[in-house]
Amino acid sequence: MRRILFLTFYFEPDLCAGSFRNSPLASELARQAGDGVEVDVLTTLPNRYASFRPDAPEEEVRGNLRIRRLRMPLHEGGFLDQARAFLAFDRGVGAFIEDREYDMIYASTSRFFTGHLGYRIASERRLPLYLDLRDIFTEKMQDMLPGRTVLRVTLFPFVQRMERRTLEYASHVNVISEGFLDHLEPYPRLSTSVFTHGIDAFFLDAKAPAESQRDVRVVVYAGNIGRGQSLDLILPPTAKALEGRFRFVVVGDGSTRPRLEAALGQANVTNVEVRDPVPRRQLVDVYAAADYLLIHQNDAPSRERDTPSKVFELAAFDKPILAGVGGFSARFIRHNVSNSFVFAPGDVEGLVRYLSTTPYTLERRDTFIRRFRRDEINRRMAASILNVLGAER
Repeated sequence: MRRILFLTFYFEPDLCAGSFRNSPLASELARQAGDGVEVDVLTTLPNRYASFRPDAPEEEVRGNLRIRRLRMPLHEGGFLDQARAFLAFDRGVGAFIEDREYDMIYASTSRFFTGHLGYRIASERRLPLYLDLRDIFTEKMQDMLPGRTVLRVTLFPFVQRMERRTLEYASHVNVISEGFLDHLEPYPRLSTSVFTHGIDAFFLDAKAPAESQRDVRVVVYAGNIGRGQSLDLILPPTAKALEGRFRFVVVGDGSTRPRLEAALGQANVTNVEVRDPVPRRQLVDVYAAADYLLIHQNDAPSRERDTPSKVFELAAFDKPILAGVGGFSARFIRHNVSNSFVFAPGDVEGLVRYLSTTPYTLERRDTFIRRFRRDEINRRMAASILNVLGAER
């Protein structure tokens, strides 16, 4: 019996891109591997949001897929909180695998520490490492720790060395976005692939209501409310300018939700409703009842490369998409997502002008849906993982 160690900090039923990606991927990997391979998922109990912590078993067995969820300390999502949570994860993983043998390590990483943990385990045991790179942490860290603070000056060179050693060791690196590929150019011998985010099947089965004829159109944002989204900068002035004509619904949580709610109060905005996160399948009804679907990111340099996972699920609906993004994301959406309006992050004037003057249309994005179905992406990515395992026999 061969065994794959599958490391992901987030897993179902948690609400975040890492969970949405790795939960179905692990199942597909176990299905393709068959009886001769066991897949051990080491992850965490739901902890992404303080307002959404559904019950989940610490141990779960689904045939040859075994899931172990580790308990994390409470945290609010800041840099130090995340560091403490990861240290707890690191210790839990170390204790769990101490007496277990593996043939390969898979690590999915958006904060890179999970990837480096995979590297440490793989290098110590001389095992192949398949790295799923969902963020460039050295660039993200520059956004999180700007200037020449003591913490940045101390940590940044260390993190750069961590990244270099991990990438030099990896047997294969998948990137979530083509925008990441030039970051890998210093590693010309590295085997790479691009398996993007995808559209889950239950979004494809959504039954949209007939086009609304209401006088007040509804704009929905659903997802993380953090520094990376800067909703506190875009929503209050936009909503204020469109009072009486548009209503905004925000579904989610995150480190800057209090800042958003404070900004709405200070501007005396009455047409924005902020709701707690809901299970993902319930979002189908939220999206279907909307007129417009909103994505927004800040203009930090680290955002220049990625493609928000939200693009994929929102494009499954026939609603116009409002995308406040830059860099590769802007190019990707303009090229691939019809019936979308791409505007610069924070461009209140441009967004208000578009909503005020552009005729409303619905459009089914069949070409995009065929290309980015999550089940098809997972099928090919699972085969890629097993190909690395097979090459080491």
